[in-house]
Amino acid sequence: MSEIISVRPITDSNTPYILENMQRDIWVMTDDREVVPAHIIIGIVKNGGMLLGAYIENRLAGFSLSLDASDSIGKYHYMHMLGVLPEYRAGTGKLGVGSAIMNEHRKRLLAIQIGRLKWTFDPLQSRNASLYIRKLGADIISYEDDYYGNLPDDENRDFPSDRVVTEWNLLKNHREMGREPWKEVSVINPSVEVPGPDLKFGNTVFLKNPVDVTNLSPEDISRWRIGTRTWFHWLMDQDWRLVGYNWRKTDAGYYFGYNLQE
Repeated sequence: MSEIISVRPITDSNTPYILENMQRDIWVMTDDREVVPAHIIIGIVKNGGMLLGAYIENRLAGFSLSLDASDSIGKYHYMHMLGVLPEYRAGTGKLGVGSAIMNEHRKRLLAIQIGRLKWTFDPLQSRNASLYIRKLGADIISYEDDYYGNLPDDENRDFPSDRVVTEWNLLKNHREMGREPWKEVSVINPSVEVPGPDLKFGNTVFLKNPVDVTNLSPEDISRWRIGTRTWFHWLMDQDWRLVGYNWRKTDAGYYFGYNLQE
């Protein structure tokens, strides 16, 4: 029988101190400069932010933190952190913690008349792309080179911290994409292929992604990073819109999209 996931707001002043250690475990942080301190988390929550915790059998398994923000369109929330402990992630038999947190986050933001949620994620992380793009239906807004500068944690050290900026329209009904009978598909492997002026595509493009970037050598990570960056910029400049993600856990992941001019 599957375990029940309970997602609820964290409002006490003690749990944020527990979250300091959770951050170290979730993101393999060995440098405390990367940890968001408890007093910052508390300050965000007390000034319009939202902090949710996911509990399984009363154990905190994951959390999210977002803060109030605005742009030329209006108000939204910016999600700075969404994290799930390794033992509760997809593939461990305890599925759905990240999805449960995000769906509760959506429900609570809509209740306070907030219709958009933004965040960033590493485009090479297939697990995140599958959740955010495929399951939730968030939109990729832009690709940002070296978004955070040089991050000192084990997962990002020595590599550019490229991120895609993502926006989730909380009012939109999402139909999960990934199994459509695509026609005239062009498959691109950004680790070995480069764009050029004479490229001709069908009406759909599949941009390959590593199945698990953490298992790659530093040389391979660098090749995927630069290649993915180059292709994202090229495709978006050519009016291609990447709208979905298909994660084959034994093979690879694929961003897919179509040209807005077609």
